[in-house]
Amino acid sequence: MDDDLKKEIRKIALQNAVEHDGKTKDKVVLSKSLGTIPELKNNVKDVIPEITSIVSQVNGMSIEEQKTEIQNNFPEILNVKEKPKEERIGLPPLEGAEHGKVVTRFTPAPNGYPHIGHAKAAIISEEYTKMYGGKIVLRFDDTNPDDTRLEYWAAIKVGLDWLGIKFDEEKIPLMT
Repeated sequence: MDDDLKKEIRKIALQNAVEHDGKTKDKVVLSKSLGTIPELKNNVKDVIPEITSIVSQVNGMSIEEQKTEIQNNFPEILNVKEKPKEERIGLPPLEGAEHGKVVTRFTPAPNGYPHIGHAKAAIISEEYTKMYGGKIVLRFDDTNPDDTRLEYWAAIKVGLDWLGIKFDEEKIPLMT
């Protein structure tokens, strides 16, 4: 392996170590190296021992030594500023949504008992409805009528009542 590739792998190992209290891992460095240096994919078996050696050297350094090496040999790492994370409360806005015109629907299939996934979907639909002053529709899915049972339909209704979700409209297909 040529010196430029070793240098690039060392840079990746140092950066990861500094970001994780002075320690990095072979698998992390291998993954990041393969992602940033595509030509390494052709000879991964030869690369792994080299990465193991570099990781061992980097992990043997103090975090101050790691930072000093980055400052001396890889200052471009220090100039990369992380994008500030946007903090928001609640759901992300819907693109193109207009207040009063949003209609959401919750479409459970009454072919089994409700679970946490049903609750999550119903709550998200209701929250968007509140957010935009819209309507929420309960529409029972009848794509598999052979598995539909009245007890599942009732369990879903009881669960939605327990969650406190009120629907503006209900569409219930004819059960056979």
